[in-house]
Amino acid sequence: MFEPERDERYHERGCSHFDMRSPVAEHTHVDHFCDCHHFTDPEILRRGSDIAWPAGWTEKEASEWRRKHDLVRPASLPSVSILSRA
Repeated sequence: MFEPERDERYHERGCSHFDMRSPVAEHTHVDHFCDCHHFTDPEILRRGSDIAWPAGWTEKEASEWRRKHDLVRPASLPSVSILSRA
């Protein structure tokens, strides 16, 4: 059976957050930050508005990237960031 190296929020196998259920599943435009995100470009997740940010990115960098790529959270929605440590 194939075992993926990353889960749907791009946590790597071995990360304590791998395959954990998202605590904010009902929200959109969720920013997922984790030290295990060993990739260079932001990864837009399945819903199209949630993003897994590369390790080391700040909320300010993420906000600027969202603005540049027209993926800004509508003002009517709550701001949700998940800061995980591997």
